[in-house]
Amino acid sequence: MKLEQKIAYAFIVATVIAIFSTLSSVHWFAKQISADLLWKYGRVVSAYDVDTVFSPIAKEVELVRELASHPNIISWAYHPYDPVYISVAQETLETYRWRFSSNNAFVALDTSRDYYFISTESIRTESMYRYTLDEANQGDKWFFAHKLSNREVSLGADHDDHLGLTKLWVNFSLVHDGEFLGVIGTGLALMPIVHQLYDEQFQGVETMFVDSDLKVQLHRESGTFNQQPERSLSDFFSQSDYQQVLDLMNQQREGKESSALVVSRGEGSFIVSIDYIKDLNWYEVSFIDIGLLLKDQLLYAVYAFASLAIITVFWALYLVVLNVYIRPVESLRARVQSIEVTQHHKNSVKDIELSISQFAKELHAYRNDIDSIIKERTAAISLLTTVDSQTGLYNRLGMEKEILHELARGKRESSQFSLLWVDVQILQIEQIDQAITLVSKAIKTAIREYDSVCRWADNEFLILVRTDNEQALHKLSERIRKESQCQAGDSIDCNIAIGGAVIDPHSTLGEAIAKADGALYLTKKSPSSAITIWSPTGIEQPSS
Repeated sequence: MKLEQKIAYAFIVATVIAIFSTLSSVHWFAKQISADLLWKYGRVVSAYDVDTVFSPIAKEVELVRELASHPNIISWAYHPYDPVYISVAQETLETYRWRFSSNNAFVALDTSRDYYFISTESIRTESMYRYTLDEANQGDKWFFAHKLSNREVSLGADHDDHLGLTKLWVNFSLVHDGEFLGVIGTGLALMPIVHQLYDEQFQGVETMFVDSDLKVQLHRESGTFNQQPERSLSDFFSQSDYQQVLDLMNQQREGKESSALVVSRGEGSFIVSIDYIKDLNWYEVSFIDIGLLLKDQLLYAVYAFASLAIITVFWALYLVVLNVYIRPVESLRARVQSIEVTQHHKNSVKDIELSISQFAKELHAYRNDIDSIIKERTAAISLLTTVDSQTGLYNRLGMEKEILHELARGKRESSQFSLLWVDVQILQIEQIDQAITLVSKAIKTAIREYDSVCRWADNEFLILVRTDNEQALHKLSERIRKESQCQAGDSIDCNIAIGGAVIDPHSTLGEAIAKADGALYLTKKSPSSAITIWSPTGIEQPSS
C-alpha cells in the first residue's frame, strides 16, 4: 500500500473520531448550559412572584402576628365567656381589621371552641360569634390540624362552609407562655392573587405553591391557575425524584443554596426550581421545560455545522501534508528505485549507498517538518476554540476548563478559590465595542499573572481569582472599577457592577458559577451598591 493511501486512511479515521468526540462534547455542554440557564430562569420567576404577589401577603402575616400578641386578645382567650373581655377584644379586632387588606379578622378560641368573625359585611351584627368548632365536622378539621402541627403560622386556600366564603386564610397560633389558646388571622381575597399570578405568563414554566404539609394550595398550569388543596406534591413526581425534591426543599428551608434537578414527566425533561417563602411557610415549586432552550432542530443544525467544519479542516490539512510532504517523499522513493545497478559502473554500489543515505536524511527532515506543522495546527485550533477574538481573553469554553481544573486542584489540596463576575452597563450603544475593549484591558492590568479572566457574554466578564480571602477579593474589585474608570475616562459613559463569591472545591461547575452570578444579582438589585462579595460565612454588605 502506498504511503499516500495510508495517510488518507489515517486522516479518515481521525476525522471520524474527531466528529464523534466533538458532537458528544457539544451535546454534553448544551445540556449543562441549558440546565444552568433554565434553573436561573426558574429562580427569577420565583423572585418575581415573591416580590410582587407574596410580599403583600407577608405583610398581612406580620400584622396578624402583632394582633396575636395584643394583651386584650390574650386576656379574652383566658376569659372566653366574660362579656367585658369580649367587648374589649371586639374593639381591638375592629381597629385591626381595617388595617387588613380584606377588612376582616377571625378568632377561634381553644377553651370554648367558639369561632368569631368580623368583617365589613357583618359590622351591623350584634355579636362576632359565628359558630362552635366540632372536631367531627370535616369543615372544622383545619383548626385541630393547625393545633397538632405546633406551627406558628399556616396558609390555606379553602372554603368556609359556615360563612360561605372562599379565601386564602392566614392562620396564626394564639400562644401565651407556651400555652396554645387558639387561632387568630384574616381571610385574603383569593381571586386578586390568582389573577395577579395568571397575568404574568412565563413560557415553559409550570408553578405550584405548596404548604408545609406538602399539599398543593395553588397550581398554575397550561395558562390556568387552579386551587387544588386536595392534591399532594408527591402526585407530580416519581418516587426517586420525589425524595430528591424533598432534599432540595429541606436545603432551602435551612437557608442553603439548592442545586438544579432534572426530572422526566411524560415525554419531556424538566428542570425543577424550588424557593422557600419563609414568611408564609410555603414552597414555590416550578417545572421548566428543557425543550424551551434545547430544541432538537437547533441541536441538529449545530451537529451538522460542527461536522462540516471538522471535515473541512481535516481535508485542508490532508491536502497540505499530501502536497508539501508526502508527494516529495514519494518522488525521492522513485528516484532511489530508478538507480540501476550494473557491472560496468565501478562506483554503482557506492552511489546506491550515497543515494539511500541522502534519502534517509531528507525523509527524516520531512518527518520533523510534519510533526512541527501538526503541533502548530493543533495549538492554533485549540486557541480558536478557547479565546475571544475581540479581547484576546478566554471565552466561556476556555474559562469552564479553567474552573474545572481549579475545582480538581482544590479537592486535592483542600483549598478554596474565588470568582468575580463583572457586568458592564454601556449607556451609549455606539460605544459598546470601545468600552468592552477598554474594560478588558483594565481587568488584565488589575489582576495578577496567575489569575484567569474571560469574556463570558457580550458585556460580562468572569474572573477566576486564586485566593479565598474576602478582603483581598473586595480590594481587587475596587481596583478593577478604578482601573476601568481610568481607561474609559470621560469619553465613555458606563457603569461597572461586580459580584464575587468564595467557592468550595466540592461544588459543581454550575454551583460555582451560580454563586458568583447570585452575588452580581444582589449588586444590580441594590441601587446604592457596586460590589457584593458572597463568602461561605455570609454575604458582605454591598459597597458603593
